Amino acid sequence: MFKVLITIVLAMVMLPISVMADEVLVSAGTEVQVVAMNNVDTANARIGADANFRLADSSANSVLPVGSELLGRVVEVKNAATGNGVARMVILFDFLKVGDNFYPVSAVIVSAGEALPGVKMTPSQNFPNATLLERKTGDFRIDEGTTFTLRIIGDVITP
Repeated sequence: MFKVLITIVLAMVMLPISVMADEVLVSAGTEVQVVAMNNVDTANARIGADANFRLADSSANSVLPVGSELLGRVVEVKNAATGNGVARMVILFDFLKVGDNFYPVSAVIVSAGEALPGVKMTPSQNFPNATLLERKTGDFRIDEGTTFTLRIIGDVITP
């Protein structure tokens, strides 16, 4: 009788744990096409400025509807005048917004096609999981509507 009672108690304790297990919403390595939701440029941006993007294509991950948002911010910026002609901006993504839900996210910018000529995109040395955008020939601007490819670098987990 004692073994049966212990088995029932353990089953009742373990059931909620298995039901409440986190799920992967987006796997690390997933690349998505996004569109800039606002303008940001090296000549005028300040640390903390928004750098937000909207999912433009859901073919990479059918879980994310078109219109889902990747919310980021400028964490470092230097205009060409103070950088001896070199303009730099570091963008760090904080959240993925799907509907009314926010999920912590780590993502980097992989490319902007031909939209930002002369801008090199590399991992930031000062900010883990952030992207350094740098141009050696003057300031640059990310225009609202510019298309980018982002790579999710850590699983996005649902609580």
